[in-house]
Amino acid sequence: MYVLNIVSTLLGGFFNRNEKTLSLLDDYKESFEAKDTLYSLLDETLQIVQKLNLDNQSFWSQKANFFTLVVAIAKRLETGALFDLVKTQAALALFASQPPNDYALAAREAVNNRKERQLRNQHVSALLVT
Repeated sequence: MYVLNIVSTLLGGFFNRNEKTLSLLDDYKESFEAKDTLYSLLDETLQIVQKLNLDNQSFWSQKANFFTLVVAIAKRLETGALFDLVKTQAALALFASQPPNDYALAAREAVNNRKERQLRNQHVSALLVT
């Protein structure tokens, strides 16, 4: 369900809990023509996450934070905009060492709500430094 929520967010934007995921599963049960494009996007995204060399026990390995990081990177890649891996890695490390209070709360409480997902995305998207 976790991966399906990431995929659903990329397909349909931010939503509450699993609502969009369940409807998209129904919508695409017969055919999913965007599968190759989406697979390539996720593959490229996860390769970038791997290149960031984030510690497996880091702030970014927590479910809500990893979800946000993957979605933010994938959305950036969809637009064709690039970012500097070294500068982004430094920005992510600094952010993780002292996340803003609103982000920390959104990563702990009501993590699957649309509002919290959007707030986290705003913060993390800004960390993808060009």
